[in-house]
Amino acid sequence: DKDKKDKDKKDKDKKDKDKDKKDKDKKTKTPKEKPTKKPTNKNTPTKPTKSPTRAKTDKPTRSKTDKPTRKPTKDTRKPTRKPTRKPTKKPSSDRCGSVDKKKPKSKRSGESYQFKLEKEDAKCTDKNKNTYQYGQFDKVKEFSDCADKCVKDVSSSVLDNFRGYEWDCKSRECRCLYDGGTLDSRSSDRYDRTDRNKDGNGPIKNTEKKKDRYC
Repeated sequence: DKDKKDKDKKDKDKKDKDKDKKDKDKKTKTPKEKPTKKPTNKNTPTKPTKSPTRAKTDKPTRSKTDKPTRKPTKDTRKPTRKPTRKPTKKPSSDRCGSVDKKKPKSKRSGESYQFKLEKEDAKCTDKNKNTYQYGQFDKVKEFSDCADKCVKDVSSSVLDNFRGYEWDCKSRECRCLYDGGTLDSRSSDRYDRTDRNKDGNGPIKNTEKKKDRYC
């Protein structure tokens, strides 16, 4: 009986030890599981990361792309206006217009004088290419007006040796042409200017190049 009691006591002690061991295991497991759950909640701050990314990407992209594209369009308008105005003015001042009449007429004391345009951009010369002495009238507007000046506004004594005339479309100078020795101090008073040091003689047969002059 004693042995049986001792055995029962041992078994009981063994059970108690096993129970204590299980209780210890339970206590050691529960603290390990709790700390693992808490750090996971602290390390997942999803909300703070979303708000700064939206604020940064929206504002700078709109302000940078809109402002530079508006400024260059204003600059492109200015150069197109300046070059187009200047070239149109130059050609008009460089060239004279054509003559009003290519075959003008004039009359004096019932006698008619017929002229024809020999050549543009040229001076009149004789068969030997000599230029004529002339009496000049200033501020003559048209080619045909020069014909009237050389017939009506001169001394009648010079008309027998009168060969033709030249008109400058730019300076508006009208030159009545005569054979050498025709003009003298008396007949020269009718003109604004004279040149008697030329040797041209006889009808006009040739021309010499001279810009803006009409023979």
